[in-house]
Amino acid sequence: LTDCRVLFSDWKESLRRLKGEKFDIVFLDPPYAMQIIPDILTALLPYLKPTSTVVCESGYDLSKSITEDFEIIKNTKYGVAYITIVKPKKEKEKI
Repeated sequence: LTDCRVLFSDWKESLRRLKGEKFDIVFLDPPYAMQIIPDILTALLPYLKPTSTVVCESGYDLSKSITEDFEIIKNTKYGVAYITIVKPKKEKEKI
């Protein structure tokens, strides 16, 4: 990987600082109790390319919480953690 960045900060502040940038891959691992991944995904849409991948780690099954803007590629449980991998849907794929 080249041109990588790891941010340890509030997601809203990170998005403000990164305005206008587009990402190939994003890893999300917010505190499990907050259950904010669907909100983060919605806010991330303008920062994603059509080919972007988002890897989400959470404490609950996200499969019913993902908006129609995303396609679930994989949803797996490892111990107490759920790993959900999503990609943005192309406009014609949205229902």
